[in-house]
Amino acid sequence: MMTPTEETKVIIPFSPVPNSRSFITDDYFGKISADRLLVKDSVLYLRCDGKSRGKIGISPLIAKPIAASFDFKRNVLTILIPEVTKDALYVNSKWELQKQPYRGDVINAYNDGPLKDGSQLGPFYEIESSSAAKELKKGEAMNYQQAVIHFQGDYEVLRTLAQNILHVDLNEVKRW
Repeated sequence: MMTPTEETKVIIPFSPVPNSRSFITDDYFGKISADRLLVKDSVLYLRCDGKSRGKIGISPLIAKPIAASFDFKRNVLTILIPEVTKDALYVNSKWELQKQPYRGDVINAYNDGPLKDGSQLGPFYEIESSSAAKELKKGEAMNYQQAVIHFQGDYEVLRTLAQNILHVDLNEVKRW
């Protein structure tokens, strides 16, 4: 969980494939509005200000082993480096009865916001990943690793880093 600001955005590059939008889940808690979610040029952008509850997910079929956020108020670039196995099963974490319980997402981002009764868990936002699902035999174990790295500093240095790692220009992300 991370502290949101009015100027925080999640950035998730993904592999360009035909009909790639169908591999993005954007209705975990109801459809996310267009002013909060943008999918453009094989990159997903999510506004994370802690004011509107929503969650997105990226299928392993298009996921790249990277996701990020940028807090333009504090100049903080957060990079998530997950393990992604394209042909593996992932638990579907939508809160509903599952037709396909093992066709879930490997990368998720969540923006907290008020619940229907007006209460709120945070505010906070998250960038997270899931391991592949595997039925384990007695005594068997499985390891999963991800790295989360926070960079804070000079905006132009972070902009160059984001360009090199994410292939996005933070100036364009900020304008959205």
